[in-house]
Amino acid sequence: KEALKALGVIAGILIIGIGISLGGSLGKSSRHQGTQKIMNEVNSKLPMMVDDQTRVDKIHIDRKKNVVTYTITLVNVSAFDFNRDEFDIYSKRLSEDAKQRNLSKVCALPFVMKEPRFNVTYQYLGKDGLGLGYFTVSPAECRD
Repeated sequence: KEALKALGVIAGILIIGIGISLGGSLGKSSRHQGTQKIMNEVNSKLPMMVDDQTRVDKIHIDRKKNVVTYTITLVNVSAFDFNRDEFDIYSKRLSEDAKQRNLSKVCALPFVMKEPRFNVTYQYLGKDGLGLGYFTVSPAECRD
């Protein structure tokens, strides 16, 4: 439970920090090179441990699909740590808790609220590289 709480705080910090860095330039083709430069700079600092159990691996922008994806690894957890039923419960809880804790922060990002609007996906991997859970926030979930 403490790990899930820490993830919420960490994800919130990452969302705000990277969102401010990227600003509203993601969808503007005239700023494509500037945005790519920012993304290259951000990703050059990754992977980065944000605490003793959480590593941010990369951030990817798919302009064709209007999706920003944050990939985060929980370095002390493996998908093999759980039987199938336990894994399903853990995955659902991780995804739901992280989304609930971070929805307002994601919705405040300029690239979610300004045209063209971007979906934001957080995918969580275990130390074995296997998926543990994810959540996506679409602009429709955000109030203008």
